[in-house]
Amino acid sequence: MSSAIAQTRERVPSDLIQVVLKQAKQRPRLEILDLDSGVGVTLETLSQQKRCRFYFADIGQHTGTGYGGVSRRILPFNLPHGLKFDLCLFWDCLNLMNDAVFKQFAGELEEYLDRDTLIHGFIANNVRVPMFYKRFAIEKSDTLVSLDPVDYTSRYPKSRKSFEEAFPQIELVNVVRYPSNRQEILARHR
Repeated sequence: MSSAIAQTRERVPSDLIQVVLKQAKQRPRLEILDLDSGVGVTLETLSQQKRCRFYFADIGQHTGTGYGGVSRRILPFNLPHGLKFDLCLFWDCLNLMNDAVFKQFAGELEEYLDRDTLIHGFIANNVRVPMFYKRFAIEKSDTLVSLDPVDYTSRYPKSRKSFEEAFPQIELVNVVRYPSNRQEILARHR
């Protein structure tokens, strides 16, 4: 990657990432679900906090135009019996899932969530306003960086209400609104 591209990436201050990293320091080891393909800077930042085991679920294959809700599983791997995630990084991926896929994903994920599992991601401020899909990474303990610019409108932006309905056992702890029809969320499993 050229330094010119790196310099033009949007950097977003994030108080919520600070909370995630603070919580990470308090746990002996982190089991992390990343709904993207695993960005090196995120892996490095989290691994500096604690020993981590990452599970990547690049679920884009299920959310593209060819997916009709017929997959038997959204999470594309077999997870170890009894695994409970400490942290789930949803990023912008929820906004690519139609309602049926979203509910299926929430149902599949529930068995891997434990009390105090942290969830970080983005939802829309207003589902009637276009929301552009962005890939993010944790750049520093208080900063997110948007990755390769994508001119793709999120086809199924999620509202706070739809998130809470899909995940009734998850409580939104903090929500930060951005001017670009985006809300950064931090949630915790009850």
